[in-house]
Amino acid sequence: MPSTKCDERRRVNDKPLYQITDYLKVRRAMDDLSAREKRIIELRFFHRNTIDDIAVRFRMTWDEADEFIDLALGHLRMLCREEPTVVPYLQFDQAA
Repeated sequence: MPSTKCDERRRVNDKPLYQITDYLKVRRAMDDLSAREKRIIELRFFHRNTIDDIAVRFRMTWDEADEFIDLALGHLRMLCREEPTVVPYLQFDQAA
């Protein structure tokens, strides 16, 4: 199904999540999303699917898919803010 002009305009403005914040932090936070949220975020931002593609795959309208993506992305942003910024295994013992 061809993309709409609105979808293409949004696609140009989208940035991959790993450019917005640390990739590992995002991936850890994604573990706390629902299976559907996680899959849709992966398709949209990691596989660069259009909103049309996602709407067809999940049998929803373009508007429903767009709203779901926005809500899932908001949930993911909240989870990323809760994630610690320092990965524990990167801390070294100073006494060694």
